[in-house]
Amino acid sequence: MAIFSAEEKLLLNKNKKAFTLAEVLITLGVIGIVAAMTLPTVIQNYQEKAAVTKLKKMYSTLQQAYLMNKALDEIKLGQTQATNAVAAAEVAAIFVPYLHISRDCGTDKPGCVYSGYYKAISGTDKNMYEYGGLAAYRVILNDGSSIWFRKTTGSGNPATIFYDINGENPPNVHGKDLFRFEVVNDRILPEGMEGTNNPFDSTCSPTGSGYGCTAWVIQQENFEYLKCSGLKLNGPKKKCN
Repeated sequence: MAIFSAEEKLLLNKNKKAFTLAEVLITLGVIGIVAAMTLPTVIQNYQEKAAVTKLKKMYSTLQQAYLMNKALDEIKLGQTQATNAVAAAEVAAIFVPYLHISRDCGTDKPGCVYSGYYKAISGTDKNMYEYGGLAAYRVILNDGSSIWFRKTTGSGNPATIFYDINGENPPNVHGKDLFRFEVVNDRILPEGMEGTNNPFDSTCSPTGSGYGCTAWVIQQENFEYLKCSGLKLNGPKKKCN
């Protein structure tokens, strides 16, 4: 082990080089620019993956609840075809016992759903689902999301389920944070699939309503349809050019 005198140590320290203040500031500036360019993309990708996960988890929960009620012979969807609060409550009775609920607004209390107009992807106003609007049974879940149930006329499509992954928080847009499921031919289907009322190809694009986007998110696990038109759920075009 080398032993240096005090004079030698002082000489060695003088010969050591360090970054100047200007060099440090330039480096920090470059890091800041790179972060500003990449951080929004990172955040967007994270939010997209979180939304996909929540939607797929809810789909699984709804399927299990429906199959459990079917096995117990407790499903009552066939008893009425009216689109009203009573029918909505019948639909909700199938699924609510299997959900983790923080607030139950039923069909006659406000506060569980965004009170304004939900918009289409195109930006136009579409629907109000709060109490006083369309007849629906509404609840808020423990994670802050909202879900509500409606009964539609006709035995082929007896129920529609709406799921807002972040509750009353924005953007409150079909296909971005609001997604739909249907009970079709004794199955729970993500809206947009063949057999549902709103096919993906005609409703899910930057200029569409967004009603039929649920099937794409569950199958493709992304929101590519927000970037371009012409994507095909059951065709070769799955990405924008």
